[in-house]
Amino acid sequence: MARAARARAPVLRLVAQDEPPNQKEDREDTIACLLELLAKAKSGELVGLAFVEVYAKNRFMVDAAGAAWRDPTRARGAVAELSCHLGRLARGE
Repeated sequence: MARAARARAPVLRLVAQDEPPNQKEDREDTIACLLELLAKAKSGELVGLAFVEVYAKNRFMVDAAGAAWRDPTRARGAVAELSCHLGRLARGE
């Protein structure tokens, strides 16, 4: 006896708990930001960076380049302001 064709169940994608559900939007936002920074660097407006790279699975890396690398005291002041800014975002201000 021939088996009747069965409808296939939809494929489910299991997402690791530490993977953000909006990873595509995060990636697109990151690319747009990097392209804007690249344009500013090419024009000579941007001369240094102090940054945090955020990766999947709760990994990150910090570094500095250009003027931020040459003048770490100035970069530390800028990073302190970034910390304050992120604190305001975390508090919903």
